[in-house]
Amino acid sequence: YMGQYFRFITRNAPRWASLAEEVEHARIYAQIQAMRFDGRIAVDFASLPEPLQGLQTPRLILQPLLENAFEHGLKETIAGGLVRVSFAETAAGCDICVEDNGGTLSGEALSALRASLGAVEGEITALKNIHRRLLIAMPQTGGLELTRSALGGLCVCVHLSAAGETGEEGTHE
Repeated sequence: YMGQYFRFITRNAPRWASLAEEVEHARIYAQIQAMRFDGRIAVDFASLPEPLQGLQTPRLILQPLLENAFEHGLKETIAGGLVRVSFAETAAGCDICVEDNGGTLSGEALSALRASLGAVEGEITALKNIHRRLLIAMPQTGGLELTRSALGGLCVCVHLSAAGETGEEGTHE
């Protein structure tokens, strides 16, 4: 898994990848973390629907969201942790949601996270970086949407459009 993980992040590749490639990279990362946190944190990673596999997306948007869930949402979890990744086909493209059942996210912290996405000043976090990259590459997506997960922790949704940077379906650099 480590070899596959590092090949994806270190290869000299275009800024765009198929959603199938992006999901496979994130799935490998999730498997590594599931082994690391065996007995403490489980991963429920849905299958990517066939019609969405060829959708083009900026590279490295999903794995950092998983990393964020493990590192921030569940780092204090001793048992019963859960990270869930789901996909939904939409009229515009696809929604990807990464959520956790971490119990430490207060309403104030959620509000602060939302506000930080649009802030010009302040620390550059993975969430802020991905949000900005999505707004540049796919302005019609609206970036990231942060809500309270039905599981109790944070839910981060990415709304991907079938038309990206060039405005044409499926064609990217």
